[in-house]
Amino acid sequence: MTMERFSASLMFIVAALALASCAHLEKAPTAEEFAPFARQATVFEYHYRPFWYSITMTSFAQGEQPFSEDRLVPVASLYGEDTPIQWSIEADVAMADDVKKQLTELKSYLHHYSRILHEREWLNDFEPHFRVGFAPPGAKLDHSHHTRFLRRPEFLFLRSPDSDSPDDLGFALLDTLRTIHHEMVHLATRTGIISIPGRTREARAINEEAFATINELCGQLLLKDRSGHGFNFRKSIDITFKNEGEPKEPQEVLKTLFEEIAGIDQPVIRRGTLGALIGTFVAYEPDPIGSRFGGDKTTQRLRRCRKLSHTPQDYFSDYLDMGLPSAWARMLFPESG
Repeated sequence: MTMERFSASLMFIVAALALASCAHLEKAPTAEEFAPFARQATVFEYHYRPFWYSITMTSFAQGEQPFSEDRLVPVASLYGEDTPIQWSIEADVAMADDVKKQLTELKSYLHHYSRILHEREWLNDFEPHFRVGFAPPGAKLDHSHHTRFLRRPEFLFLRSPDSDSPDDLGFALLDTLRTIHHEMVHLATRTGIISIPGRTREARAINEEAFATINELCGQLLLKDRSGHGFNFRKSIDITFKNEGEPKEPQEVLKTLFEEIAGIDQPVIRRGTLGALIGTFVAYEPDPIGSRFGGDKTTQRLRRCRKLSHTPQDYFSDYLDMGLPSAWARMLFPESG
């Protein structure tokens, strides 16, 4: 079946990048550079130091009202049950009372996720303090938080809910937790706990992003299974082309998509987007992208996740060097048969 709504030149991709995450050693992308690719983004930047770890975490979000960390007030703090992981919940001063009303549910998520992270054993040498800060809906975020540590890192993750609805506050926390899970893959890589395969720097960076994406997806599925709280967690790939052209078959569209992304000049965005796409396809395979992750196959998905999220693979060689699987085109365009 031809896909007549697509043409030849890719303008932008939102590919599991409603929230994007990247680890890098180069100059961080600016908010303006991220804007065509993601509504929200988190960037993990590791700085080499001889005697301690040094990390900068930057939160971006498109919005109207600039937000300052000075507006955050403490709402609650806790340690994850039977773990050394500390959590602080903070919120814009005008949101604090609304957040307090949701604390029981929010704390439940944090306790469960502490166990999930602790069981991965990536953080066993550390006692991390995760600060979760809620900015108002529509806030414009461009905020960096620096931490230097030997054992007790502090990370600030800012998130702006979509609305004032209590449900959106819960979804914002879930987004934050999957981002934290993603970034802890990068932390474990930078501290030598995880070894990422790949013959080149580009390949290793893409493989790292793919493995982090797989882990964030699988972590959310495990949270749903353990917490008893239902939520529809979906990843979609929205492709927009700027010029009309000849209709393209699904496999050709898939190939063009990856080729266009590979041509992005900004290396952090290029590697992050390619890795996020590969990780999403690997995690979802063989289900259609955009379906609810797990769904009626949760038991099978959890079993598959245990294998996928344990050890990183050389995804670059498997999928970019060897060629994109035809199954991925069917996952992206299930109506094509």
